[in-house]
Parts: sequence; structure tokens; C-alpha cells
Amino acid sequence: MENKTIIIYAPGFIKNCGGILILYYLGYLIDKNFENINVYIYDFTNKLIKNNIFSKYINKKRIPNENIVIYPEIISGNPLKSKKCVRYILCELGKHSKSDIYKSWGRQDLVFHHSSFNGKKNNKVNLFSIIYRNPIFKDLGEKRENNCFTIRKANKFYKKIEYIHPKNSIEIINQSHEELLKIFNKCKYFYCYDPYTGLSNIALLCGCIPIIPKLANISEEEYLKSKSSFQYENIKKIPGYSYGIENLEYAEKTIKEGKELILNQDKRNCENLLNFIKNILNPNYKENVLKYFINNSN
Repeated sequence: MENKTIIIYAPGFIKNCGGILILYYLGYLIDKNFENINVYIYDFTNKLIKNNIFSKYINKKRIPNENIVIYPEIISGNPLKSKKCVRYILCELGKHSKSDIYKSWGRQDLVFHHSSFNGKKNNKVNLFSIIYRNPIFKDLGEKRENNCFTIRKANKFYKKIEYIHPKNSIEIINQSHEELLKIFNKCKYFYCYDPYTGLSNIALLCGCIPIIPKLANISEEEYLKSKSSFQYENIKKIPGYSYGIENLEYAEKTIKEGKELILNQDKRNCENLLNFIKNILNPNYKENVLKYFINNSN
């Protein structure tokens, strides 16, 4: 059987950007699990940064004619002019791209969502989630005498941000992984104003409880199902998380269960990846794209 080639069209590697981490981790998982697939990163920023996840880069001159390109949702059109395109929506359209960017995509493109983004049932959403978990993050059993917070993309999800963290809290901006490990191990609570940053899972793995301000018109169960790391689980409350400050007692009692859910994601990654590869290699798999365009077109 002839080897297939998959190109992941991605920005230069940034270790603190969740969406970029997922793209590079996807390359690593495909390379690790499929001997008959040649997978590469096409870095459209041309930074070609060597990293500890996946550094198999390719340029336009080396790309074979027969290939499948995976584009993140921020990419308009088909820059590599591939015959088969996959659109991987890592964040809700309109947040980092134009809300109607899908109109620049081909009608035969395959569309996959990393999350439902609002937790509500939506037949046009075809889920494919993988979660990158850096093994450096763990609970070191240290004394917790502080708190921390992050703003990040909060303004994209809240009309008005109500700040509830203590004044002396440590702000998480762009610290290294080693610095994050230290901070989350000396802090008891992480006030996370960006409800969809992967930092909340990192904090929980380190034993620091994430506190997420409630989103307008989104219940805790809907928020749970909109989080890519929990959307497949048959639960109604997120263990170890406090969705709204009033759920803090529950979060403290269930932190161990929350950690276990995140650690179990490795198995789920493999299951989701197998189904994803099966679908994108299937020439007859088109239902998902048609539903997406029919439901979104004006």
C-alpha cells in the first residue's frame, strides 16, 4: 500500500498557545501511530522552530502532488492548492477569524471541531478532540500560600469581566512551563477569566483549583461539554473545577477525580485519532461538510 502524505498547515511553534500545541501534537500522534502515513508541519510563518513535540517540517518544493492538508480555522482558502482539505476548527469562528471564513473553503472540504464551544447539541458539529498533556505538570505536595489568575482571551467570551481574585494574586501571562509548575504548586486557587485556556487543566494537575466565572446563558453541564477535555465524559459537573465561585467546596472535594479525568485523556486521544484518520482517508466521507455549509450559509 502506497504511503499517504498529510500536511498540517500551522504557525510557528509557540509553547504557550493551546491551538498551536494541538496542531503539532496531532503531527506527533499521526507519526507515532501510522507507519503508512508521512506527516509534516508546513510552517506558514517560516520560523521552523525546533521543539520537543514534533519538528518534521516540509517546504512547498517537497510536497507531493497527492496529499491531504489540515488547515486550522484561521486559514482562508487553500494556500497549498491541495486536492483534499481538512478544516480543523480549534476555536469558535469569529474569535480568531471572520465568522464567515468558511465561505472561502471548498464545498468538498472536511470540517472537524475540537469542541462544540457552547456545550449545546449541534448536528453540524463533527467532534475531533485531542489533548496535549505535558508530563512536567504534577502536584509536588508543596504548601499553598498564594493564588493566581489569568486574563488572556477573556474579552472574547465575557461582555464585562467581573474580577474576583485577591489583589496580591500572581498574574499568569507568558511564563515558561517550569515557572508555571512552580506557580501552580504554590497557589491554592487559579482565577481563570479565559474559560477555554488549557491552563485550567494544567493548574488542576498541579493541585491548584481552577475557578471559572460563569458564562452568560451557559449552564455548568453545557460548559463541561464545551470543554474538549471533558465533552466525551458522562458527567454533569466538572470534578476539581469551580464553575462560578459558589462551587468552590465541590471543587475542593473532587480534585482527585478531576486529575484522573485529565490523565485518562491519553486513551481517548488514540480512539479519537483512529476515527479521524479513518474518515479523512475515506474518499466517500462527505456528509459532515454538506451539513456544515447548509446550516451556516445565508
